[in-house]
Amino acid sequence: MKILIPAVGALLFAAASFAQTPPAAEASKGPHQRFDCSKAQDPKTCEERRAKFHERRIQRLEEVQKMHEACNGKRGDELVQCLHEHRPARGKPKN
Repeated sequence: MKILIPAVGALLFAAASFAQTPPAAEASKGPHQRFDCSKAQDPKTCEERRAKFHERRIQRLEEVQKMHEACNGKRGDELVQCLHEHRPARGKPKN
Protein backbone atom coordinates (compact mmCIF):
# COMPACT_ATOMS: atom_id res chain seq x y z
CA MET A 1 0.00 0.00 0.00
CA LYS A 2 2.88 2.35 0.78
CA ILE A 3 4.33 1.84 -2.69
CA LEU A 4 0.98 2.13 -4.47
CA ILE A 5 0.24 5.73 -3.40
CA PRO A 6 3.50 7.28 -4.76
CA ALA A 7 3.20 5.22 -7.93
CA VAL A 8 -0.35 6.46 -8.55
CA GLY A 9 0.79 10.04 -7.83
CA ALA A 10 3.66 9.75 -10.31
CA LEU A 11 1.32 8.29 -12.91
CA LEU A 12 -1.16 11.15 -12.47
CA PHE A 13 1.65 13.72 -12.69
CA ALA A 14 2.97 12.16 -15.90
CA ALA A 15 -0.53 12.11 -17.42
CA ALA A 16 -1.09 15.78 -16.55
CA SER A 17 2.28 16.76 -18.01
CA PHE A 18 1.63 14.86 -21.22
CA ALA A 19 -1.81 16.46 -21.61
CA GLN A 20 -0.31 19.97 -21.43
CA THR A 21 2.44 19.38 -23.97
CA PRO A 22 1.62 21.14 -27.29
CA PRO A 23 1.77 19.15 -30.52
CA ALA A 24 5.12 19.21 -32.33
CA ALA A 25 3.81 21.40 -35.17
CA GLU A 26 2.64 24.14 -32.81
CA ALA A 27 5.75 23.97 -30.63
CA SER A 28 8.08 24.53 -33.60
CA LYS A 29 6.34 27.79 -34.58
CA GLY A 30 7.33 29.51 -31.37
CA PRO A 31 5.77 32.61 -29.83
CA HIS A 32 6.72 34.90 -32.74
CA GLN A 33 4.97 33.17 -35.58
CA ARG A 34 4.24 35.21 -38.70
CA PHE A 35 0.66 36.35 -39.21
CA ASP A 36 -0.91 34.92 -42.37
CA CYS A 37 -2.19 37.90 -44.38
CA SER A 38 -3.95 35.60 -46.86
CA LYS A 39 -6.60 35.04 -44.17
CA ALA A 40 -7.14 38.76 -43.54
CA GLN A 41 -10.13 40.70 -44.90
CA ASP A 42 -7.83 42.82 -47.08
CA PRO A 43 -4.61 40.88 -47.79
CA LYS A 44 -2.96 43.70 -49.75
CA THR A 45 -3.37 46.20 -46.91
CA CYS A 46 -2.18 43.61 -44.43
CA GLU A 47 1.02 42.98 -46.41
CA GLU A 48 1.67 46.74 -46.75
CA ARG A 49 1.22 47.25 -43.01
CA ARG A 50 3.58 44.36 -42.23
CA ALA A 51 6.18 45.74 -44.67
CA LYS A 52 6.04 49.17 -42.98
CA PHE A 53 6.39 47.55 -39.58
CA HIS A 54 9.43 45.58 -40.78
CA GLU A 55 11.05 48.73 -42.23
CA ARG A 56 10.53 50.64 -38.96
CA ARG A 57 11.94 47.72 -37.00
CA ILE A 58 15.08 47.60 -39.16
CA GLN A 59 15.47 51.39 -38.91
CA ARG A 60 15.18 51.25 -35.11
CA LEU A 61 17.79 48.48 -34.95
CA GLU A 62 20.21 50.55 -37.05
CA GLU A 63 19.69 53.58 -34.77
CA VAL A 64 20.42 51.50 -31.69
CA GLN A 65 23.56 50.06 -33.30
CA LYS A 66 24.78 53.60 -34.13
CA MET A 67 24.15 54.62 -30.52
CA HIS A 68 26.22 51.70 -29.22
CA GLU A 69 29.04 52.46 -31.68
CA ALA A 70 29.10 56.12 -30.60
CA CYS A 71 29.29 55.19 -26.91
CA ASN A 72 31.67 52.25 -27.23
CA GLY A 73 34.44 52.29 -24.63
CA LYS A 74 32.83 54.79 -22.27
CA ARG A 75 32.11 53.91 -18.64
CA GLY A 76 30.08 55.21 -15.73
CA ASP A 77 28.47 58.65 -15.91
CA GLU A 78 30.14 59.33 -19.24
CA LEU A 79 28.40 56.28 -20.73
CA VAL A 80 25.03 57.27 -19.29
CA GLN A 81 25.37 60.79 -20.72
CA CYS A 82 26.44 59.44 -24.13
CA LEU A 83 23.55 56.97 -24.29
CA HIS A 84 21.13 59.73 -23.33
CA GLU A 85 22.44 62.03 -26.07
CA HIS A 86 22.45 59.40 -28.80
CA ARG A 87 19.32 57.42 -27.98
CA PRO A 88 16.80 57.04 -30.80
CA ALA A 89 13.58 59.04 -30.74
CA ARG A 90 10.66 57.32 -29.07
CA GLY A 91 7.16 56.91 -30.37
CA LYS A 92 5.69 56.23 -33.74
CA PRO A 93 7.27 57.87 -36.80
CA LYS A 94 5.23 60.52 -38.55
CA ASN A 95 5.23 58.86 -42.01
